[in-house]
Amino acid sequence: MAYAIGSHSPFTPSEAPDPPAHSRENGPTRESAMRDRTHRTERLADAIRQELGELIEYEVKDPRVGYATVTAVELSSNLRRVRVLLRVPGDEQQQRTSLARLAAADGFLRRELALRLALQHTPAISFHVDRSSES
Repeated sequence: MAYAIGSHSPFTPSEAPDPPAHSRENGPTRESAMRDRTHRTERLADAIRQELGELIEYEVKDPRVGYATVTAVELSSNLRRVRVLLRVPGDEQQQRTSLARLAAADGFLRRELALRLALQHTPAISFHVDRSSES
């Protein structure tokens, strides 16, 4: 078989096969893939916020959790960690107690999230008081 000079391909430029679909100009680009990943992250963060809010309000039976309200969820880009911001009424000691009790319920909350959202990998949850609404 004869190759073109300086080439290791048996094809002349006019006979070369089409490039794979993923590398064509009108195919998905790195930017669109990042945009899709960001959109997926936002959708998942919103679903986690909604489900955790319901779980904390209706399923966590520990009265020391108090009336904690999920205000925001920040999901890492690799979807392995979630930072949950809560509004917790009461003084500093009551807030610390509520956060400690939620941390103790971490296993229950992760299991329920995995079941409700059909997640293969449930992110690790960390709870924090949302100080943005305080004056």
